[in-house]
Amino acid sequence: MNLLAIETELKKRCKYEYRWFRKQNNSWDRLSSFVYSTSSWNKLNEKIALIIATEKLDEKELFQYCCNRWYNFWSAMAV
Repeated sequence: MNLLAIETELKKRCKYEYRWFRKQNNSWDRLSSFVYSTSSWNKLNEKIALIIATEKLDEKELFQYCCNRWYNFWSAMAV
């Protein structure tokens, strides 16, 4: 695991507010399970955009949900 690369990607998340619009739930967890295999901030955003387009979900809510899960996971992996 390249800690410097993970740190660089995690810092990209810090430009955006950290907000939960909803409690975690199984449905949205299934939709956002890609966060565990996506370490790149840009790839993460591409996948979020695809899900927003295909599932017709609120853009801000899904963005925050996925980004929060992604940040929490990758920051824990780097510790």
